[in-house]
Amino acid sequence: MIADTEHVAGVHGPADAAGARAFRVRTENLPGLHERIERINRRARRLGTGPVLLVDTGRRQAGHAVVILQGDTPRVQGWRIAAVVRHRGADTELRPVPGAPAVPLSSDRWRAASCDHCQVARNRKETFLLLHEGDWTVRQVGSSCLRDFLGGHDPERLCRQAEYLLIAGAELSGAADGAGVEPGATLELQAFLAHAARVVRRAGWTSGAAGTDETPSSADQAEASLEQHAPIEPADQRLARGTLAWARELLPLKRNPSAFELDLAAVVRESWITRRERGLICAAVMIRRRELARARSRSHHQGSVGDELEVVGLVEHVYVRPSSRWGHVHQAVLRDLDGNRYRCWSSRPLSIEEDRAYRVSGRVTAHDDHRGELETVLTRCRTAPARAAVAG
Repeated sequence: MIADTEHVAGVHGPADAAGARAFRVRTENLPGLHERIERINRRARRLGTGPVLLVDTGRRQAGHAVVILQGDTPRVQGWRIAAVVRHRGADTELRPVPGAPAVPLSSDRWRAASCDHCQVARNRKETFLLLHEGDWTVRQVGSSCLRDFLGGHDPERLCRQAEYLLIAGAELSGAADGAGVEPGATLELQAFLAHAARVVRRAGWTSGAAGTDETPSSADQAEASLEQHAPIEPADQRLARGTLAWARELLPLKRNPSAFELDLAAVVRESWITRRERGLICAAVMIRRRELARARSRSHHQGSVGDELEVVGLVEHVYVRPSSRWGHVHQAVLRDLDGNRYRCWSSRPLSIEEDRAYRVSGRVTAHDDHRGELETVLTRCRTAPARAAVAG
């Protein structure tokens, strides 16, 4: 898809800046476009990269609005990503990063999935064209070699910002003809998560660094599973749903989250992920599955029988059981950040939903054992959404 663009030099005003690119988009697409670019910008800022901004110049041409895409193309030791090349067998796609100078490299050169750094021939899915600002040297580097090529500097921010600019550019290209964002620019989070769960359950976890042609990374396997519409089993769905709930609901409540947890909590707030974030999602599935396997030994009884207890936990299961005394008993199983298991019960329906985090106050009525796992039983429970309670 070719964007309807013009040089930034032809757009005058305070919006002109380094790293800007002008587009002509259909005027009726402008309101929705502003919203979508702002979502990308929020995502970029949460993950610590530079802004991705859409500026309306006010110019109108034959039913089109002239807008500017502004975004910093990060530099490391004078190198910056000018384009990303996706290799799919004989089908190779060059994706220039908006705002970066054009790469003076023949198509015959970049179509090969080669790496100028390691010189090792392998079946790469993605390579990066890096441009040096000092002498305009161009190097094609594989993703696994980026850190070493940049002298040990972490390339994560460089790659993230380039990817967000690519997605924003794809949105603008689509808005020029009403087609929307181009296929493959992003992956639908829940669909990918289900296939990540399928791969991790069957083959375990393989990081991007450990992946080979013979044993691809979990991220590559999950994307292949998604593309092939591999069958998803109920256990895959449960693991995927539980991982998403844990990352969205429980991790933001953690007092001292790790860098990985902060990134994961930011990424899962949207309904889409970039290809670079596939590994993050697969790692989350692995961690969640490992925590569930260790749950029996991690859970401990909390409080003493008769105590009033307040806990913050993720609701894993809500169900109703018949009772000779009450007619029906409504129960919910929660688990807190430390892995402790709680069961709330009431003769009335509980104001609680599965896969949501709540602050629960109740009386400890028993210290039970559920299939070898210690469980604290609560009744007379009062509930509030965990985030609302924390904010209040």
